[in-house]
Amino acid sequence: MSDEYKKIVEINGVKLEVDLRQARVVDSYRVGDSVRVLEKHYSDSWQTNYGAIIGFTEFKNMPTIEILVVNRSGDVKFITFNSATKDTEIAPLNKQEIRFDFKNISQILNRQINSKEEELRCAVEKKRAFEESFGMIFNSENKGE
Repeated sequence: MSDEYKKIVEINGVKLEVDLRQARVVDSYRVGDSVRVLEKHYSDSWQTNYGAIIGFTEFKNMPTIEILVVNRSGDVKFITFNSATKDTEIAPLNKQEIRFDFKNISQILNRQINSKEEELRCAVEKKRAFEESFGMIFNSENKGE
């Protein structure tokens, strides 16, 4: 291979020699694109989830892709993907490959919201009961001073 067609490229810490006559762009992403997210769990376990690119952060030293990830049980999280990201890979996703139903995940998220709202109502009620019950004790102690 002639030196004029060679280029050394470093990707996530791995140096590759590329023949520019054969080189091509493998993946290009835009906001709104669907992606598969492969994440390492525990020692050797890998899990594939689905995500959508929600933004790009143009950090000078570490450009970052922001991704909203959902798993089959309806858990949703945000991840940042850049050259420092470990144990995570992304790949393009075709809509036909999605293995969950949007409506089902939306219902799961609504149930989670309702559950958290009920927890909040209970916490507010406990605080009110505490203030009513113990507030009198503390107020009467302060009156004696």
